[in-house]
Amino acid sequence: MGGITEPLEYALCLVLLPDEYAARFQGRTELTLAFDYEVAEEHEGAEFVTFGSRILDEIIDIAAGVPISTARYVLVDRLDVVDAEEKIRKLMNERFTVKIISKQPIVGIWGLFLFRARCSAIENFEETYKVWVNLITREVDETMSDTVLFYETGPSVGYPYTDEADFAGAYQTAFEYISCKSERDAALRVDPKHAKQETDRIINYYEELLAENERRTNRKGVTEDRAEELGFKRTALEIERDRQLNEIRENLSPKPQLTLLQGISYHMPLLEIKCLLTQRTYREEKTYYYEPIHKRFFCKQ
Repeated sequence: MGGITEPLEYALCLVLLPDEYAARFQGRTELTLAFDYEVAEEHEGAEFVTFGSRILDEIIDIAAGVPISTARYVLVDRLDVVDAEEKIRKLMNERFTVKIISKQPIVGIWGLFLFRARCSAIENFEETYKVWVNLITREVDETMSDTVLFYETGPSVGYPYTDEADFAGAYQTAFEYISCKSERDAALRVDPKHAKQETDRIINYYEELLAENERRTNRKGVTEDRAEELGFKRTALEIERDRQLNEIRENLSPKPQLTLLQGISYHMPLLEIKCLLTQRTYREEKTYYYEPIHKRFFCKQ
């Protein structure tokens, strides 16, 4: 949407908006947003925002009109780890002897995808989801969900990148993850008791119509043409009954429609550590990555 964000401290940032959107924010083009309630209380003029707050809904609505993607380059204080061999050995449940072969700083990429889910079968079901995907492991990374990252809009280091980034694969991983999550959330909005009441009502209603149709068919003096007409009506009633029952069954397992609102790639310095793992006669070379924001190791499966 063309705005600028400047992180000020933990869970607090300054947002500068283009003049064209001022009317949607009571004439303001400068906002101080807090993503933690206590942080908002500590800073006069800061507004606490979370999913469902008016300001965030306005920003998402604007962004939805023009889906965008952008790249951000994460800033880290220190790219080193003490006792790496011992920490990796503990990560492997101490089953192996670990010897480091080489270490080098590299850049890894995470994709952040923002989706909107809507379900016409459930009144007022509209949710916004964000999901992080690690492009090295090609898996959803829930650890990143509540992380505040400081970043620049251009590269700050000249480290090499890992393998070729598969953004299409990352999007597919995110889409499948949010599809399952939104279906579970939508299913929680379904009232099975109400669905059973509706099922019983439809069955009883069409049983009465079909019984009346059968009585008319069995009356004396019914012509062949009239009997044929009543036969067509019976078939039509059965089709409509089944359609309505199928609709109720489908509503018990709703499938929200997903729209991608935004995709952001975060480029983060990592430490690539190549190790030799040994256990008696077993030997294996394996590559681990140290991620400095959460001080954790991970590897490809």
